[in-house]
Amino acid sequence: MPLTDFPRHNKEDAEAYGARRWWLGITLGDMLDKSTDVYPRKEAIVDDRVRLSYCELRERVDRLAVGFIRLGIEKGDTVLLQLPNWAEYVYSYFALQKIGSVPVLLISGYRQLEVSHLCHLTESRAWIVPDAYRKIDYTSFMGEVKEENPQLDYLISVRVAGENENFTTTLEGLMDRELTADDKHELAARRPLPSDVAHILPSGGTTGLPKGIPRTHNDYICKV
Repeated sequence: MPLTDFPRHNKEDAEAYGARRWWLGITLGDMLDKSTDVYPRKEAIVDDRVRLSYCELRERVDRLAVGFIRLGIEKGDTVLLQLPNWAEYVYSYFALQKIGSVPVLLISGYRQLEVSHLCHLTESRAWIVPDAYRKIDYTSFMGEVKEENPQLDYLISVRVAGENENFTTTLEGLMDRELTADDKHELAARRPLPSDVAHILPSGGTTGLPKGIPRTHNDYICKV
């Protein structure tokens, strides 16, 4: 289902939510930037490999966002994000928010059936995933997912040692750049609207296969 087919809030409700300031009119990417402006040196994220301040986190997010643009990910494209509780999950999530692309938030335990189904349902063009995590070897079913989803153009590896023919590119490679003034201008131009879909959440259902729940920046930040 393309994003244009998702039901939207009606005009009267949207105007009421805005007038009452239930909707703040900012995006999730804006929230990261505002936090960085206020707390640039405050610790923002810790995992098994890094400890980063907000300023360091935003730098990595912005470098990755530009990397996604250079790869060919467009505004409105959906991207499967299937990572465990790693710093790279945060980089990827907010980088996609910065450029108006929509992460589809997959749990790390999903295998071929669920991944392929959600990829088809959301018409995702990219999949960010490690080669393996715990007992799951994702490369063992990448071929089937790709065969069932010809629109899936990019398989982006995370924490994969050496070259791997299953992947299009690496997340680390996409981040390996210095930001220029033109890059920053392009990021600003790609900023989504607060009423745009921010991400798609999977949910179980009576069919036995997960469904996709779209959430906009406005309504998700309101819930938070």
